[in-house]
Amino acid sequence: MRIIVLVLSIATQLIAVPRWETRHYETTDNGFIAAAAIDSLTGLLCGVRDNVGVILYKTINGGDNWQETKPLTIQQAMFCFALHFPNQSTGYMTAIGLVSSIFPCAALYKTTDGGNTWSLNYGLTMSFMNMLWDDVFFVDLNNGWLAGSKSDIRRTTNAGASWTIQTAPVSTSLKSIHFINANEGWIVGGDYDTLTGQGINGAILHTSNGGANWTAQLSNARLQLWGVHFIDNARGWVCGYKDRSSPGVLLRTTDGGANWVEIMAPAVAMGSYGLYAIDFPEPLTGFTVGGGNRSGWSGSYFGAFLKTTDGGNNWIIDTVIFENDPWGLSPIDMDMYSARWGYAGGTRLSAFRYAPHNVAAEENDRIAGHDITIPTIHRLNDGICFNLKNPDEYERITVYDALGRKIFEMSSVSSRLIINAPSRGSYFVRFSRKQGAVYTRKVIVE
Repeated sequence: MRIIVLVLSIATQLIAVPRWETRHYETTDNGFIAAAAIDSLTGLLCGVRDNVGVILYKTINGGDNWQETKPLTIQQAMFCFALHFPNQSTGYMTAIGLVSSIFPCAALYKTTDGGNTWSLNYGLTMSFMNMLWDDVFFVDLNNGWLAGSKSDIRRTTNAGASWTIQTAPVSTSLKSIHFINANEGWIVGGDYDTLTGQGINGAILHTSNGGANWTAQLSNARLQLWGVHFIDNARGWVCGYKDRSSPGVLLRTTDGGANWVEIMAPAVAMGSYGLYAIDFPEPLTGFTVGGGNRSGWSGSYFGAFLKTTDGGNNWIIDTVIFENDPWGLSPIDMDMYSARWGYAGGTRLSAFRYAPHNVAAEENDRIAGHDITIPTIHRLNDGICFNLKNPDEYERITVYDALGRKIFEMSSVSSRLIINAPSRGSYFVRFSRKQGAVYTRKVIVE
């Protein structure tokens, strides 16, 4: 029998406006490079720390806290680039390790236990010297792709047991991959001109046969494209960087990439910025994150978190984060579990969370007199049961999941509340008093 553990904490309100918040950072020049939202409770960040190599941080309580897992050695992975999980257990990480403690070689690592342990899947021999893979993407447990510098594209159809090289029609650095099925997908990329501060060689590649043939929907654009996401074979979005004086750039298509419309992101008073990751957990609701250097400061970052609710026609600045004055923080990668839950990581080993509640409760939101008791939690048939003190004072109890969907409601309140078989994840229980007061508690089912 599966053991269910419930942890009850107070939230300020049930359906609060979600926002990005910083949950961890360190006063260091190191940073997190990639993020993965495995579910509403579990997130993973990979990054780099001096003299250690690649490090991995994991949350198992919805981003409240982050703990470092056992790092890889510098020889195994001195630098990381991407994370991707096709399911809750199986994930991949691209990295560069050292062969003979000297030669940098591309490597792909795999986990089958949710990121707790990793083993080498591919690469890390002299044949992969001076290569790197900026992204890895699996559309299911068997079909996956790698893409990186020098237009390198590779595919596996057997869960990484073997890989074949595919031919790209452009010569540029490839940054991001997205497939909607085993046949149709897109890869975007571009480079940066250090003299002019201009994005160059921007490209969008498309395949309809799993990568056997790739065509360029965009090439040699004055852009550096960092992220791509499609929700079907028609609607897709790309984000990236334009130049030193511009905000981030977004591209949108409604015909599978035959035509792309460029949309400039909103300006931020702190300065210009680039956008490095994009995700649409719902057809109309999308997120993109990035950052830039604070104007007039050297090495002082700010983070820009953008959101759309109309399919990418219009974008708003959801949150601007600037902390650890004067150095600041900037997200480099993001992954959304849903339209109400996601994680991002970036400079200064910063961990960010997007969640439908605030962690801290206002004092007047606390339930006086301890009138909600927390007894021993147990299974009852296919539900979870706990007791409520003074039930006559309440008119309704409602339970919502992490997506904000109502899954349970009791209008005739008794001293015993049963929630019918919630799966693993975060929930919110709303207690409505007859005199009008409303209280909310966060419930974590592990």
